[in-house]
Amino acid sequence: MEDYITLMKEAREQMKSKSGTVAVKDLTLCQRQKIFKIVDPIPMTDEVLYNYVSGQAAHDVIGRLFMMFPNRFKLEMQIQYENVKGTIDIYDKLLHTVIDVKTTKSNIMLKPNRWDEQQLRYYMSMVDSEEGAVIYQMNNASKYLIFPIRMNELQRKEHLGKLVEEARSFQHAIDLGDPSLLKGVYDDNERKWLCKTCPYLEACNAIRKIHANPTEAA
Repeated sequence: MEDYITLMKEAREQMKSKSGTVAVKDLTLCQRQKIFKIVDPIPMTDEVLYNYVSGQAAHDVIGRLFMMFPNRFKLEMQIQYENVKGTIDIYDKLLHTVIDVKTTKSNIMLKPNRWDEQQLRYYMSMVDSEEGAVIYQMNNASKYLIFPIRMNELQRKEHLGKLVEEARSFQHAIDLGDPSLLKGVYDDNERKWLCKTCPYLEACNAIRKIHANPTEAA
């Protein structure tokens, strides 16, 4: 019998950013881990596939609800600024508002995850939008939360500059095939949970050791 799970994994890999472009999402989590995945890819696990499909299912259902008003909303809007690409989950054409949909296992949230907010702010800057929102599907709490985000013109301009700078550094690391050129999230209390299941943890720690003792490496 055909291994359909493997086909799903292969399809997911083909959906990722093509050469020469940088995905906004790749800049908001662990950039070093992403470079490792590019230069030293490993097979996708069932858990990674499950998390992707589960999150995408929530996006699709919520999107279909918004599309009951097709004249107002647009789904999966592809955007690009220079070599940086992104996909806006839901775009409110009437209010020029960017809406990003996320899922979480948290029971309580007082503010959006910093990486989710950063992703939304980059999207808002790319389309010059003053207002945005992150909608969370709280899987363990059976409810939804929405966090509105506002940005003035100066903030959007500053974020565009930061986006371009980070994308250039990211692409440079890809071109050289060198994850050490980008910093990991090991010192970030909000994102270092990524290290717990990172398949590149040992290689990353080796880079950290070299950076901490450059004379020994020489």
